[in-house]
Amino acid sequence: MLKSLNINNFTVFANAITEFSPGFNIIIGDNATGKSHLLKLGYSVMRSLSQVTSTAITKFA
Repeated sequence: MLKSLNINNFTVFANAITEFSPGFNIIIGDNATGKSHLLKLGYSVMRSLSQVTSTAITKFA
């Protein structure tokens, strides 16, 4: 489970730490504050981890 995310120099985030709670989290904010960037970053990270896991499983299968 993802507990926190530290973002440095990524799109609109100079330096940001986001804490997540267990269960369901809601991201709210004004327009152009980085909500969509945060979701895209999370998607990219999870997709990358998924590909690494798939590659590792394929190598050892």
